[in-house]
Amino acid sequence: MKRDEIPDSLKSVTEPGALSGEILIRQASLDDIRLIQDMARIIWADTYAGYISEEDQSRVLEHSYSQASLKKSIEDDIFLLAEISGEAAGYIDMGRQDEVLHLHRLYVMSKFQRLGTGRRLLDEAIAVAKRCSGDGFPSPAEKGSIPKVVVATVEEGNQKARRFYRKMGFAEEGSTTMTIQGVKMPLIYIVMRLS
Repeated sequence: MKRDEIPDSLKSVTEPGALSGEILIRQASLDDIRLIQDMARIIWADTYAGYISEEDQSRVLEHSYSQASLKKSIEDDIFLLAEISGEAAGYIDMGRQDEVLHLHRLYVMSKFQRLGTGRRLLDEAIAVAKRCSGDGFPSPAEKGSIPKVVVATVEEGNQKARRFYRKMGFAEEGSTTMTIQGVKMPLIYIVMRLS
């Protein structure tokens, strides 16, 4: 996404400069859908430039970040937003099935990377999941229903994300190819065991 295509609401997020303030993590609401879509376009352009074409990015984003897709994720999953000094910094979407947490998406705006934002989002989503039970959210945790593992996939060419996940304690445990809207994406399976 080019600078002149960035929505006014996010222009300050993409400006370089000194950062101050704490990382605020909050539950996403349906009112945040447009903000999440805007962040996703910027983050995907930054993250996947050079190995996923702009056209392919647009097709995947239109599908994976549609109004209906995000509404379902916000209503059914743990979907958290990070803010720093009042600016949108990133988001995480994590679902749960029994003792397995499925990390669907974790993205941080480039300006807010290497500040602990991704770690805070991941830690908070896991903490919320540990307080919940079964497949639904947010009922209180019952004995024996605490999650034991986090599983996800990361795009094979996304070396920055692969390093981040290794640092967080994930291990790479195989690979696959997923096709979304006709776009083939080589993916690495990652797993983190929880204590």
